Amino acid sequence: MHVAQLLLPAPHLLELLVGLRAQDAYEEHLRDNTVTPVPDQVQFRLDWAAWLRTLTGRERRMTRMMARGERTMDVGRQFELSPSRVSQLRSEFRQDWHRFCGEHESAATVAQ
Repeated sequence: MHVAQLLLPAPHLLELLVGLRAQDAYEEHLRDNTVTPVPDQVQFRLDWAAWLRTLTGRERRMTRMMARGERTMDVGRQFELSPSRVSQLRSEFRQDWHRFCGEHESAATVAQ
């Protein structure tokens, strides 16, 4: 084993560290929310974390990029997907989130 390999975290730890940094950036964005009542913010944070655990690691990384407002083209490039497929997945994630929260989307919302 090379000495440099001993200094680097295992691949799963590296993914965890990258995920934590992304989560920290997302949490920082949420902290700036002065409009939503605190109990609603707490509920969202709990539900969001629970919902993310239902996704694969790849899906979690994608949804975090989308939640940060990354462009469809950039998400597609990162995950080797066409912009059309990213848009489809964005819609599927939104529908799954609403199902997870026990909400029913109207037909007009789903069509967006």
